[in-house]
Amino acid sequence: MIEEFGLPKDIVDRQVQIGQTLKDDEFIGMVRREVLDDFLRQRAKTNGATLINGLFMGMTLPQSKEEPYVLTYNDFGEAEGSARSQAAEEEVVCRERAVCGDERGSDGWRK
Repeated sequence: MIEEFGLPKDIVDRQVQIGQTLKDDEFIGMVRREVLDDFLRQRAKTNGATLINGLFMGMTLPQSKEEPYVLTYNDFGEAEGSARSQAAEEEVVCRERAVCGDERGSDGWRK
């Protein structure tokens, strides 16, 4: 699965093999959360994302295809300990499993 997500092997902390469920050369790659998070943030930045030092607070779904998603977050910027409430309008939102796009499913999320 490390290759499936394009993760470098050097962020793998442990290789776990479980009985007969995997082939001899396969393993479950265990990573440290802070290492994986930083790797994913830097990869997103390299691919054009703007990084925000903030805490996600909520999202308002668009009511039509012309309206954007509105993300609300507390922006910590470069300062420690102080945050400003912010909102950002986005055309496309990626959610768990990195599903991105612009067609909405029956649950209101864009596919």
